[in-house]
Amino acid sequence: MSSGCKMVKCPRCNYENPPEPALIKGLKKVFSAKKKTN
Repeated sequence: MSSGCKMVKCPRCNYENPPEPALIKGLKKVFSAKKKTN
């Protein structure tokens, strides 16, 4: 692995994707919490 690369590689197909931004993770967390309360 390269020390500067932050790409996430799929173990099945070796396709590389950028990591999910923290903002998106936070939004998912907020919306999933709202779903659980309804």
